[in-house]
Amino acid sequence: YIFIKDMFFSLRFNKIGAEGGIAIGDALQHNDTLTSLDLHGNLIGYEGASRIADALKINKSLRILSLSKNRIGSEGAIRIAEALNENSTLLRLDLGYDDIGDDGAIAIGKSLETNTSLTELYLWNNGIGDSGAVAIGKSLETNRSLIILNLAENKIGPSGVDCIANALKVNRSLQKMSLAVNGIGSEGGIAIGDALQHNDTLTSLNLYRNQIGDEGASRIADALKINKNLLHLILGLNNIDEQLLKQINASLEENKSPVGVKRKENAIKARKELIQVHDWLRGVGLSDYIDNAVAQHLDSMDIVHTIVDDHANGEEELVKALGISTIGDKMKLRKGLRRIDIRKVEPATAVQRNRDNSAERYHCFLAHEWGDKNTNYLTHEVVSQINKELKKKGLTTWFDEDRMHGFIFNDMARGIDKSGKVVVFITKRYMERLMNENNNCAKEFNYATQHNAIG
Repeated sequence: YIFIKDMFFSLRFNKIGAEGGIAIGDALQHNDTLTSLDLHGNLIGYEGASRIADALKINKSLRILSLSKNRIGSEGAIRIAEALNENSTLLRLDLGYDDIGDDGAIAIGKSLETNTSLTELYLWNNGIGDSGAVAIGKSLETNRSLIILNLAENKIGPSGVDCIANALKVNRSLQKMSLAVNGIGSEGGIAIGDALQHNDTLTSLNLYRNQIGDEGASRIADALKINKNLLHLILGLNNIDEQLLKQINASLEENKSPVGVKRKENAIKARKELIQVHDWLRGVGLSDYIDNAVAQHLDSMDIVHTIVDDHANGEEELVKALGISTIGDKMKLRKGLRRIDIRKVEPATAVQRNRDNSAERYHCFLAHEWGDKNTNYLTHEVVSQINKELKKKGLTTWFDEDRMHGFIFNDMARGIDKSGKVVVFITKRYMERLMNENNNCAKEFNYATQHNAIG
């Protein structure tokens, strides 16, 4: 992240104790600029965690919070979980080595069923068993925001991982997961293997030291004949035959090979197809429907194929996929399908062709909220000056004033896809706009996060 000013604070290993945790919690109820807080190894206990949880219900600026090695216990985790039910700004939470146990994990799991902002969750070394894992697995069936989940060094067995594996069959957001140093055994390995045959988002999986054995590993090897998205898999100390490990590693290498890269290029092509379909829907006055589908992380490509492949005889399917409910909009769709073959649609203007030029790339995308019109949009003016300085340094930037030509979400998505990094200029007004999922700032940030452009 790049911010206008420093908003990070670390108190790692300072022994602030419960009193310090309470003081920090009180401060967070009034602070509106801090975005990252690291309290790792401070033994704040339940009391400190409880006060910080109270603050999370009010605080709208904090994005990253580490409370690892603080012995908050199950009661502290329950209080944090209650806060997650109300908080919609926190992105990363670390509760590792906090003795939260099954009760704490169950509470956290339930909160993930309603929380829509958290993208990274670390629950390593917490004594979590099967009942806690079941609760977390259940939440993964519906959660659409979590990208990274760390459950390493717990006590999860076959029944717990079975629930997590079933969730992976339908989960569309999780990309990295660690179950290292648990006890899932061969049954758990088989369950994970079955899940990998259906999952298409997980790219990194750590199963180190889990007693998986050859039977579980064989099922994983079979899955990798189908799954072409998994790139990193750790299987050390699992009593697996050397030849079987070689087979699994060969599949992973194939996923990373030029063939695998080609598949990723096809995914990019598919996303461009989505943009083309979006343009077509805009032409018939229905662009908001697919825009909402993207914002809600629905499977937009299913909508694309419904339109492109089946539009001649699939009007009802398309109406259902897009969520069209009004008679007027249904009529617009029907007329559009009759008069346009979108497979032959070309961009209408030279400006559109220039914007779709795949050779055009940007070093960075400048994400910001314009500011208050009563101050002549001060934030936008500041970012505008930064943009000019970056250009002087030879960088190619995506800046809305220069690049925004048509439909807002389309142009933002194109800019993010073609940018090496997204630079986020965070202000109080920007944070407020992230609270509204229909605001363009929120759509922009969510799209960038889901496509790994922010880092």
